[in-house]
Amino acid sequence: MNVNRRKKLLLLAIIGSMGPLVPALDFTKFNLSVDLLALAARSMALSGSVLLMWEYILTARALVVKIVPDTAWVQRIHRRIGHLAVYLIGGHFIFITIFYAQSRGINLLNFLFNRPEQFYKNMGILSLLLIVVLVITSITLRSKLSFRSWHKLHLTSYLVLPLALIHNLGLAREDVPISANWYWYLMTFIYVCFLVYMYLFSRGKLKQRYEIQLVDKEAVKVVNIHLLPESSRDRFAVHPGQYIYVQRQGSLESHPFSISKFDHSTGLISIAPKALGPFSGAIQHMQAGEVVYVDGPYGNFTEEIYTSRRPVVLLAGGIGIVPFLPTLYRLAEGMNREIILFYGNNTEAEIAFNDELAEIRSKAPSLKVVYVIRDNQNSMYETGFITLEILQKYLGNDVAKYEFFVCGPPVMMSNLQKALAAAQVPQNQIHTEAFSA
Repeated sequence: MNVNRRKKLLLLAIIGSMGPLVPALDFTKFNLSVDLLALAARSMALSGSVLLMWEYILTARALVVKIVPDTAWVQRIHRRIGHLAVYLIGGHFIFITIFYAQSRGINLLNFLFNRPEQFYKNMGILSLLLIVVLVITSITLRSKLSFRSWHKLHLTSYLVLPLALIHNLGLAREDVPISANWYWYLMTFIYVCFLVYMYLFSRGKLKQRYEIQLVDKEAVKVVNIHLLPESSRDRFAVHPGQYIYVQRQGSLESHPFSISKFDHSTGLISIAPKALGPFSGAIQHMQAGEVVYVDGPYGNFTEEIYTSRRPVVLLAGGIGIVPFLPTLYRLAEGMNREIILFYGNNTEAEIAFNDELAEIRSKAPSLKVVYVIRDNQNSMYETGFITLEILQKYLGNDVAKYEFFVCGPPVMMSNLQKALAAAQVPQNQIHTEAFSA
């Protein structure tokens, strides 16, 4: 078992051990023959709240990456934990509503303010309503919203756990074990610490400071930005295929950018943003001497290239070429395997890093590059989009023997994943890296 797999299992074990054991805190003070519904409801509330807390903790990327470097895997776990937390909290509401209706004749759906404890019940209802809104918008609006808008909407989820904590701490009764109440106090303390950390992190206080050395044009809507750490303590180790988050001073917004080049001796890092949205467009106009906040590096997108024994196919769309460049430079030092790069763009003028690719090919003749241009006027290039037909033209019909790495616009990635799956390429041989504007 490799180190990364052990780290993943350790993190899952920590998360899993906290949830199922929490309900045990309540077993001793309940009469199971009478209060089974109440026990189930409170157990779901505790377990769901623990998972919500982990939802927040897993968003602290700079901390989590120290345990599990595979950020794509962490994001998948984050989504699954969120789904399970919603189910548990929804189950809590159903069971506790039935319990109060049967045993006390109380309708929890009514917003009342005539009793002190009703305020705390209302906090629980508000927490549930907020979850419902987030779930509905996730289902109906996610594909229609930009990443920027979706991220802002998603930030409202930070209100769910505080409302739940107020709800549960306010309704704590004498028949609830002291250990259970202290568990809520502990969760409150952890959440406050998390908020303090995220506040400092969002303002760049816990990030590295990098100074822009040079901004130069690379292609249509694409520039190279070269960043140098202000001090040696801000320098970090980089592996091919990784990315960093960049935040401008005076802004709370940060975006990920793949690293196109890096120099271990000086700490110099280069990124190549393409003007695809407000942030990536604005960052292109920054000047040499400006300081930005940087955190990372993250990701292990191209790691499998070095371990796989299969021939490798790289599928890049537009600026999706960037994470492949450091990998190709490294492989060019001693390339003795078959690698084919399919590089798609809308026009020939949008081809970025053409000189770098020519340099790599001069060092590694076994690297084959196939350019695919939508509006093509050059007979040396393929016309249209990267499709299964074009892949089979160069790879043969048996594409399942290759290891595929895909990076580009969402539509391109989705289409290629479907096409490769239809061609019987196993899912574990298709690696993807998404990017946002």
